[in-house]
Amino acid sequence: MLSFEIAIHPRPPSARAATDHADRLGAWPTLAIPRDAATMPMAVTGDACLAALATLDRAFVEPDGSFVWRGEQGGRGWQVDGVIHERNGHVLLAELKGDCPETEFDRLLAAFGWPREAMAVQLLREGVWLDEETFRQRAVMAFGETSAPG
Repeated sequence: MLSFEIAIHPRPPSARAATDHADRLGAWPTLAIPRDAATMPMAVTGDACLAALATLDRAFVEPDGSFVWRGEQGGRGWQVDGVIHERNGHVLLAELKGDCPETEFDRLLAAFGWPREAMAVQLLREGVWLDEETFRQRAVMAFGETSAPG
């Protein structure tokens, strides 16, 4: 399972490796994303993205771009809350918060054009950018921390 509070953006070709970010979960390599590149929209239109999200079982999608998707795996419920931001009819970014199995996260990303379009992930609380692989490693650890008895 993955646990996260992120924004996803298209990963621009100009993204470069940056200094590591250390937090309670470890040290993570980050990306430097030029400001102008961070405002480039995804290839997918907002309408197409919302339509794709609406096909997910137990997803509730609102015309304003907000959605919630719930599921269950191994007797444990999970939920992702999200909101899509658009620019000129295309998805600019999506804010996502919650937890879900990695396979379901793949289905969620597919609504945004992944894997055809590479994604950059911004940790919202920390304000740092990660590549997708680093994000997934951190999100697995974050879920372990949130689900630990205690």
